[in-house]
Amino acid sequence: MISGKSTKTKTGSLFVDDDLLMRGALVNIHTSRYFEYYFLHAEEIPFWTRMWTGSLSQEIFTQPNDATMWSRYYGQRQDPVRDLLYKYEKAENPEQYSHRKAMMLILDAFNTHINTDLYGASPYTKAFTARKVGEEIFYPEYDSQELIYKTLISNLTLATQLLQKKGEQLTFENADMIWEGDPVKWHKFANSLKLRLAMRISKASPALSKSACQEVLADPVGIMNSDEDSFSFKFAPADGVAHGAHDVPGSQVPTDVIIDAMTTEDGVVSDPRARVFFTRSKHEKIFRGLGVNPSKRPDVLLDTLSQLNIRLWDPSQEGGATDMIETMFSHADARFLKAWAIIEHELEGDPEAEFNEGFKASVNEWFKISKYISLKSVLDEPLKPEEITKFVNDNKTGFPKTGTKEEKVKAIVTQICINNMKDMVECYALWRLTGWPSSEKIEIGNEEMKVPVRMPYPSGLETGKTKEAYEEAIAKWGGASIYDRVWWDVD
Repeated sequence: MISGKSTKTKTGSLFVDDDLLMRGALVNIHTSRYFEYYFLHAEEIPFWTRMWTGSLSQEIFTQPNDATMWSRYYGQRQDPVRDLLYKYEKAENPEQYSHRKAMMLILDAFNTHINTDLYGASPYTKAFTARKVGEEIFYPEYDSQELIYKTLISNLTLATQLLQKKGEQLTFENADMIWEGDPVKWHKFANSLKLRLAMRISKASPALSKSACQEVLADPVGIMNSDEDSFSFKFAPADGVAHGAHDVPGSQVPTDVIIDAMTTEDGVVSDPRARVFFTRSKHEKIFRGLGVNPSKRPDVLLDTLSQLNIRLWDPSQEGGATDMIETMFSHADARFLKAWAIIEHELEGDPEAEFNEGFKASVNEWFKISKYISLKSVLDEPLKPEEITKFVNDNKTGFPKTGTKEEKVKAIVTQICINNMKDMVECYALWRLTGWPSSEKIEIGNEEMKVPVRMPYPSGLETGKTKEAYEEAIAKWGGASIYDRVWWDVD
């Protein structure tokens, strides 16, 4: 393995250091994440997915926000990733770059699955070529979401193969602020992400979904299985976290659906993560949620309800600024996804054990983050091991080993959503795919609210030089309406 070797990537007429591009690729994922809080997490998606709720002032996506989400993907997130991939494809000695190329393929899959989950068909295979001298395509055609997903899964398989290459390998060390270029951890990330993508297409393409899951489960390297394997960033408030307070108002409250999912058979909110995510009600000192259906909500005072623990979203609040840990893909998710894959495709394995390990991992990771930011509710009431044991062994909250397939999937998906309390984009995808954690109707007045099932394409694509590719995509795959389902969203 070779490290500390400065190499340059030619981008147009400019030469850029590979390490700088790697840092940029990772930092841009983090900064885009906080942008998502502002435009997606504040009120719309948590309400639609029945996770948490507040005012109903933002029921529909707005066009300027959509344009920025789209442009973030085609600009900040992907530019450094695709620049490095282009270099490694053209390198005279490509074998030396096998590990670096693999890492870029993984980041590309991570960025792209989020974008296509929101928008559906989009430019991908012929995108990102504007700076490739002699190969420029300025207005690329769109690819179907089916083709995008198949390509991403194939690329993740290739990435795991490249990461096993031996001999002299150029690697990222300090530039990789997550795992310091560790090929095993990147391999586990690729497998875990491949499981997510496989389960996303489990209805639209069950054969491919099953084969992808089988490949992951057969890989001796395995999936993420510890805190150190999680795809997480550590950063300071100066890095951009401070606008979390505006993005996630303190008046947001959990839904009764989520509080019920945290409540054991004895009627006690026994999920220790409740005190991580939520405050207790001001007077009764209990965890209490609000109904998801505005038309059926009783008149209640905010003081009688739990609210979001705002410091978890913005650690500059309630006690002074501190550094933060932001998890983009948790090893708990990997365990839950493995349990789901075993059940969905009737594969060998113990889904109950994976479910229990996923819950334990989720609790431990969220308490680790909470202590890191000095969250008062956790410092005042540290985690007790018996809390985890009680929850997973309870007839109501534990894995329903004698239940139906639907009941098992509901339990798993609900836990993935709770684990991703700060990642409503993932929860939104899971809700569209499965209907969990709740498909209860939302009524405003006495009329059922039709919940959007995709982001609208940014305004302007239907005019000018992008018009032809846009109209062709709409004609083939839909997407002109926010009620048009994406490819993998089938009954």
